[in-house]
Amino acid sequence: MVEQSTKRRSRGRPRLDASDGRDDIKRAALVEFANHGFKGASVDQIAERAGVAKRLIHYHFGSKDALWHQAVADAYEEFREEALEFVLRLGQQAPEDALDSFATQMVCFAADRVALIQISIDETRQGGARSAWVKSTYLVPLQRIMIEQAGVLLVQRADAKAVASHLIPSLFVAVAFPFIYAYVTSEAHGVDVFSEDYIGGHAEFIKTLLRASLALPAP
Repeated sequence: MVEQSTKRRSRGRPRLDASDGRDDIKRAALVEFANHGFKGASVDQIAERAGVAKRLIHYHFGSKDALWHQAVADAYEEFREEALEFVLRLGQQAPEDALDSFATQMVCFAADRVALIQISIDETRQGGARSAWVKSTYLVPLQRIMIEQAGVLLVQRADAKAVASHLIPSLFVAVAFPFIYAYVTSEAHGVDVFSEDYIGGHAEFIKTLLRASLALPAP
């Protein structure tokens, strides 16, 4: 956890510098919301993790609810931009290469955005306004992007749509589970799931799983 700064700030409006602390606050907020849920996370915890004064959070975002929405929205928008760029590159590759790229990128996305995944799972499980917003604004559109990615791999199959409806949800679980429950995986298997070796090995496993699911021969 980041140690909170002991440097006192002057009274009045916080002084803004080039970065103004927003990005640090949003990154810290994602971790706290992922670890403790919306209700369990506090502005005090977020401020301590970000290494900023609590009032700077209120100054920039106004409320915990507004901070949640901004942090989640920005993280999803960044993810969506990268996913769309990846879809364009994927469409230019041969199907064999596309499968390997797809598997690797899925694993990297999951490892890099585990907090966002945890938040999404937690909110959709509970239901409510935040859940509906996440589902309609991001989860359903991103599923469609993943379906488009899978379509590159399934282009020669007449049952591509039906296969994708099973493949994408199952693949998500296989890809993301080790990172969502990193403490369980790490303790049970004695591995660091965020190490380059584990991420690379997991990508190779997902490639094998994809080939078996699509009845493709090993390279």
